[in-house]
Amino acid sequence: MLLADYFDKAFIGFGDRVGQPRLAIYDKNKCIEILMNDHGMDMEEAIEDFMFNTEGAWVGEETPIFLNPMSLEDYTQLYEYEGYANDNKKIKK
Repeated sequence: MLLADYFDKAFIGFGDRVGQPRLAIYDKNKCIEILMNDHGMDMEEAIEDFMFNTEGAWVGEETPIFLNPMSLEDYTQLYEYEGYANDNKKIKK
């Protein structure tokens, strides 16, 4: 299992799928807080840094998962679930 540098306090567990490597899971919001608190970034800088350098970095099939914690209700409201595919792209009607 591959771990993300600097984000130990944001580690929330791991995920398993049959026949696939175990993946570390991190809370994305906590990662951004760490960048702000431990690395002196403001929110905009932390989000940009995280999206480009961490979330956007593919390091192979063991690349960690960065979770957006929310309830299913919040998800359905945010993405207007009806009319969206599983990959959050609007279905053309």
